[in-house]
Amino acid sequence: MTPEARKVLALAGARGVSVTLGQGGQTIRLHGPREALAELKPEVAAHKPDLLRLLREPRQVEASRAWAETFARLAALYPDSLAGKLWTEVEATFPNLAGTIDAAERAADVAALDYQAGRGAAPETFLACLATWEARWGEAIAAATARGGACDDCGRADATVMVTTGTGRFCRRCLNPTMKGARHDA
Repeated sequence: MTPEARKVLALAGARGVSVTLGQGGQTIRLHGPREALAELKPEVAAHKPDLLRLLREPRQVEASRAWAETFARLAALYPDSLAGKLWTEVEATFPNLAGTIDAAERAADVAALDYQAGRGAAPETFLACLATWEARWGEAIAAATARGGACDDCGRADATVMVTTGTGRFCRRCLNPTMKGARHDA
């Protein structure tokens, strides 16, 4: 980042001109007195790449902070690493939930990149996608740590139980329609 880009922003502020990211994050918008705009346009054009990076910087910091805060909340629920043993268990035991986590993470990544690049005016879309990802992980942590109890369908007390919202607790066999009716003691 060149010091000239910071000087352009300082000059704009002194002349009463606001400098913001334009729609799509690839342009720079200037608002202010006409005389000041005419003076600043050549400077803005000369330093556009550095100005774009400088204008995106707060968004990058904000997105990083949001991810870090989300990971901190999840770490309070599950102190071990989410990516290690827990992820392997979630993939093996709750594949549908693992799929929703993957989809939510992809959506949050895309929304974060869009926001950081200036393709979104406000962070709401990114934050909503990140909240969805966090909620899916919360479900996975709850499911993976809800061991014990009996399956509400077959009554087997030593089954690995998954808690499903509003319908009760079920073992993997009872959740898998192709295994319905199969003997659990096999």
